[in-house]
Amino acid sequence: MTSLLCQFENKSTELSNRNILFENLEEEKLRYEAQCKELVKAQQEKEVEYQSQIENFISIVSALEEQKKELE
Repeated sequence: MTSLLCQFENKSTELSNRNILFENLEEEKLRYEAQCKELVKAQQEKEVEYQSQIENFISIVSALEEQKKELE
């Protein structure tokens, strides 16, 4: 009887430990998901910034080309 009780307690402890590990993994997963969202947002902001810089460069080049035509 004592042996069965010990086995039950061991299995109960093992299940409890597994539940704790699972909860920890879930928390870690949520942290990684939040980090990924932040990284995607930062990347999108950089892409917008770069696109703006490209558009500014194109407008500068266009203005220079117009000035060149006027000087010729």
